[in-house]
Amino acid sequence: MANKFLKSKDAEPKSSKLSDFVLHASSRDKKKVFTQVLKAASAEQRKVIEQAAAMQ
Repeated sequence: MANKFLKSKDAEPKSSKLSDFVLHASSRDKKKVFTQVLKAASAEQRKVIEQAAAMQ
C-alpha cells in the first residue's frame, strides 16, 4: 500500500522548454523574449478593440 504513495522516477514530470528557459536563460535573453511577447499581445489586443469599435 505504501508503494502507491512513493514516486517512481518514471512518474516525475519532465520540464518544459518554457520552464528550462525561465530557469536557465540570462536576464538579457528573458527581457528580449518577454518584450517581444508583450508587443505581440498588445498588438492582438489593439486588433480586438478595433474590431469591437467597428461593430458598434
